[in-house]
Amino acid sequence: MTPGVVFVVVGALGLVLMAIGLIFGGLLDLFDVTGGLLSLAPVGAALAIFGAVGVIMLGSGAEAQPAYVIGGAAGVLSLGIGAVFTRYFQRISSGSTVDYTLVGRTAIVTSDVDETGGEVHVEDSRESGRRLATSAEILTEGTRVRVIGHTGSSLRVAPYVVITESSSSKESS
Repeated sequence: MTPGVVFVVVGALGLVLMAIGLIFGGLLDLFDVTGGLLSLAPVGAALAIFGAVGVIMLGSGAEAQPAYVIGGAAGVLSLGIGAVFTRYFQRISSGSTVDYTLVGRTAIVTSDVDETGGEVHVEDSRESGRRLATSAEILTEGTRVRVIGHTGSSLRVAPYVVITESSSSKESS
């Protein structure tokens, strides 16, 4: 395969991956391939840039080896820039909207909560209104829960369990 064909094929593959990433969202995040570092769109963009720079260099009379090196460098640079922007936007979208933690606080389910979502009212004087919440279990309205984590303003909750001295001593005997 000639260098020109390699650049065109890799560039076209990059465009296809970029389109898939833009249409279907965080496909790499779904499989946690990169630990959240990259999404499919920047990977596709890096391949497209590699192909475009290679074709431009070959068209301007450069030899194949420098075209591969400079095209690769441009692709890696764009991948790095994509990783920085991906991290930045993840931090913005998953950052807490408050400067205090609700983990450990109790809440009351106001709209049934399951893995896909629901609502709770947190029992904290700094909180007003309801928060979106998810849970590994199905929790019905009125259930007392404990906040075990958060992503942005959405809370992760679990059923509230009271441990008494009598139940602790029964378990140990």
